[in-house]
Amino acid sequence: MHDFLAGWRFIAAAVLAALTWLPSTTAAAAEQQYSDVPVLVVAEDEDPRTVRRSHEIFRGVMAEFKGVMSRRGFGVVEEEAVSVDLGWEVRDRRPKADLIDLAKLMNRSGDATHGVRSLVAVRIDVQARALAALTRLRVRMSGDIYDVDTNRFIDTFETVESFVAPPNCARDVDCISRVAARRAREVAARVGETLSGKLARYRGPSPDHAQAPLDVATASIPRNPCQGIETPYTVTFLYFGRREALAIIGVMADEFPCYKSHRLMSADQGVRKYAYVTAADAGKIDEWLTILLDDMNFDPDKDVRIAIEGTGINVTKIVATDDRPRSAEEKALFK
Repeated sequence: MHDFLAGWRFIAAAVLAALTWLPSTTAAAAEQQYSDVPVLVVAEDEDPRTVRRSHEIFRGVMAEFKGVMSRRGFGVVEEEAVSVDLGWEVRDRRPKADLIDLAKLMNRSGDATHGVRSLVAVRIDVQARALAALTRLRVRMSGDIYDVDTNRFIDTFETVESFVAPPNCARDVDCISRVAARRAREVAARVGETLSGKLARYRGPSPDHAQAPLDVATASIPRNPCQGIETPYTVTFLYFGRREALAIIGVMADEFPCYKSHRLMSADQGVRKYAYVTAADAGKIDEWLTILLDDMNFDPDKDVRIAIEGTGINVTKIVATDDRPRSAEEKALFK
């Protein structure tokens, strides 16, 4: 297969892309710079047995969650702040479908500050049981984590802890609320650490192995710089010839960093659609596609248009070009 990339240009671009993962500050500061998984934490409180979103118990838990995750370098998107921007009403007792729809609408708002990648739906259940000389409170905290862009379930978490309350607390709603609110925040702090650990597997690597400023002359590319969330993009080629489209997707598979897999979804005259799985973000794919198309003698500003929205990437040939000559290697049936 003819090599369409001017090798040194693409290698240089890939090295520069990888070097963006190298730190120039301390690890603590670096973590704040690598918040590539914006998180929305919401209450899944449709079940009337769970603590509702507006209750003081849940507000305290949410404060702990957000604090822990922010300190761990995750960008926590504030639902109430976004609702003010968009004029939405935040209400109690919403079903899970509404929460997922909310996150998707935030991503389509057109404002980058509203965008989220992970949705964390949290449930809290508090039970009180009167014993002979005391009241036992049982706090169950659980939840699910979803990838909003790819509609995938990521992980789950759950913890159950019991606490002692005064003997007359079992029949006193205010007493239960006070004790449960205080103790639930303690549980939330521990669960927040667990939650951060689960989400850390789906973000880019935190460069905690380097404390000193980068020495470009001696620096090596960090180990496996493509540890972000693996995302299946829908890549559609419009009005390209068959050989052109095959050449492009072939280079995307063989040369693009962070590539995982691809498969043909559909093919018709002038339209080919692929599922392309990669750990690279859409911005890098846009950059690499531009380099690739330029090296194939397309003018990226005139001959083609690259349109990206969410996980959809449309590459359209808008100006007719001469057919690309076939190389000798391409004439072989198999390699």
